[in-house]
Amino acid sequence: MHAAQVYLHQNNAGLSRHAGILREVLVDAGFQVAHEGIPVRRRGERYRARVRSWLPRQQRTRLNVFVESLVPAAFHTARRSAFMPMQEWFEPTDWPLLPLVDVILCNSREAARLFADCGAEVHWTGFTSVDRLDPTWDGPQEGILHVAGRSEFKGTAALIACWRRHPEWPMLTVVGRSEMIPGDLPANVTAHRGLLTDEALRALQNDAWLHLQPSEAEGFGHCIVEALSVGGVVISTDAPPMTEVVTPATGFLVPWTHSSPMGVGTRYFVDVDALEATIQLVLESGKDGQAARRQAARQWFVDNDRRFRRDTAQLLHSL
Repeated sequence: MHAAQVYLHQNNAGLSRHAGILREVLVDAGFQVAHEGIPVRRRGERYRARVRSWLPRQQRTRLNVFVESLVPAAFHTARRSAFMPMQEWFEPTDWPLLPLVDVILCNSREAARLFADCGAEVHWTGFTSVDRLDPTWDGPQEGILHVAGRSEFKGTAALIACWRRHPEWPMLTVVGRSEMIPGDLPANVTAHRGLLTDEALRALQNDAWLHLQPSEAEGFGHCIVEALSVGGVVISTDAPPMTEVVTPATGFLVPWTHSSPMGVGTRYFVDVDALEATIQLVLESGKDGQAARRQAARQWFVDNDRRFRRDTAQLLHSL
C-alpha cells in the first residue's frame, strides 16, 4: 500500500467534509493516508516556517494531494502530485505553479473550464458529500432550512429580506456563525447562531422538506448536496457551479442580477425579487406537490456518490 499526503485547511466546514471523503477515496484507490489537515490557507513567514519545520520529518510519499491551495515547499516530498482547486479561492499569482502539478482534479465542470489551459493534465471528477439521510427519521418533515455555516457567500441576507416581506410565511430556520446572521430578525425566522452539533444539524436537515441555498459562490456545494441527500427540494442560484448539482428535476434555480470576480471564479448575487417569487411558488405547491423532485434529489445523490467514488478511485490508482 502506497502512502499519500493530503494538504488542506481543516475548517470544520466544507473543506473538512472534503478531507474525510478524500481519505475514503484514497484508501479505496490503494493508498494509506499518512497525514492530513495541514493548514495551507495561511500566508506569511510564520506559515512558511511551520511548513519548513514540518516537511523534513516526513518520508517521501507516492502521492501528494493539494486541496484549494498549493504548497510549493512540499512538491519534492512525493513522486506524483494532484491539485483539487476551488476556483473562488485560487490565487492568480499561483497560476505559474500549475504546470508543476501532474494532474488537476476538478470538483465542477466550471473549474475544469477555468483551469483547462493551465499547463497540467485536467480531469473533471466532480465530488460527493456526506449522506445525511436518517432512514429512521419519523419527524413531521415540515421544516424550511438555510445553512450558512461559516460562509458569508450563501445568500443569507437575501433570504432574510424575503422573509421580512412576508410575515405570513412559515418559520425559516437559519444555521450559521453569529456574524452571518443579522441581530434583528423577522418573527418568522429562527436562528441557530454558532456551530451546532452534527447530530442537531442532521436532525434539522432530515426534518426540512425545503432547503434554501442561494449561494453566491461554491467550490462544490456541500450544503446543497447534503440537502439533496435527504431528499430535500433545493432553491439555489442559476449560476455555475450550483447549476451542476441543482436542476429543474431536483429543485429550482433563481436568476442573478450582478456578479463580481472572486479568485479566478465569479461571485453571483441572486435576484431578491425572483427569489421571493420562487419561494412563494414552492410554498403554494407544498411538500406533497414536490414529491417527484424530492425523489429525484435523493436519486441524484446516490448516483453521483457511486460514480464519483468509483471513477476517482480508479484515477488516483492510476497515479
